[in-house]
Amino acid sequence: MFFRADANSQIGWGHIVRSMALADMLIEDKNSVFECVFLVQNPSLVLQNQIKEKFELIILQESTNFLEEAHFIAKSYLQDNSIIVLDHYQIQTDYQRIIKQNSNSKIVCIDDMHDWHFVADVVINHAEGLKKTDYSCEPYTKLCLGAEYALLRKPFLEAAKQKREINKIENAFICFGGSDIYNLTKTAIDSCLNVDKLKQINVVLGSASLFYQEILELCKQNDKIILHQNLSAQQMCKLMKHSDIAIAPASSISYEILSTGLIWLGGYYVDNQLSIYRGFENNLTIDLQDLKIDLENKIINGFDKLFLLSSFATAKAIDGYSSKRLLELF
Repeated sequence: MFFRADANSQIGWGHIVRSMALADMLIEDKNSVFECVFLVQNPSLVLQNQIKEKFELIILQESTNFLEEAHFIAKSYLQDNSIIVLDHYQIQTDYQRIIKQNSNSKIVCIDDMHDWHFVADVVINHAEGLKKTDYSCEPYTKLCLGAEYALLRKPFLEAAKQKREINKIENAFICFGGSDIYNLTKTAIDSCLNVDKLKQINVVLGSASLFYQEILELCKQNDKIILHQNLSAQQMCKLMKHSDIAIAPASSISYEILSTGLIWLGGYYVDNQLSIYRGFENNLTIDLQDLKIDLENKIINGFDKLFLLSSFATAKAIDGYSSKRLLELF
């Protein structure tokens, strides 16, 4: 079984994270027959090590000719009983057709855009609020839509099954993913530093962060800020459980936030987050809308609203059983 995804400072790590989450689900069962192989262009050393902890890695030649790549993968790796999972914005209809025409493999697409026609056998989009009519696809394509198919790693699936109560807000969690091109992380940190009641600010940066040195300097100047990088799923889940409130976009990280029951201040800053944002809008504790606009004031005002409350309700939009559903599907 093959997974085709990439990660870097431009596209972030979301594609790889959710693909690895799905692979984890499929090998977790003791009766699993799946062997998961990742096909990745130019992976960083950090990414190579993360994948190799559990899965096989094949490093593809770096290229922007994705249709040529599709022919190469179909010829070199795919067999009649293969399954290939595609999670990539450059892998669209023609790429899928080449795989179909040159192998008898099953195709699964992980999607969050629904912007092109699908010839895949299965499409997974874990955003809420989507309808089958939102998709252009073949009659045989099975659409798996909504949070019941949440692509989460095991610690978060387990956390989703547990109850959580938050009685006070002291520890903040900030994460804007691996491609925080607007350096919203710094804006969120500056906002939190203006909230006296916060005792600790946990900041998670991707290994490809363009602003690592700037954030590191901030951490050196204030011992409230603790910087985290290259966390395992277990470590990330533990950090979220230790935190009370999260400031993060409606991306893959939002599923982890909801599974661990954090108070969530969130919004969007790129188009591919809009689908998840609209689906989870009612699950946001404080809706920050477009994160590129006046973020610092919106965060501070959000804290002001929260501190007026005597209790803090958090959303549990994830039930923790998506692995069972996906395993049955595969």
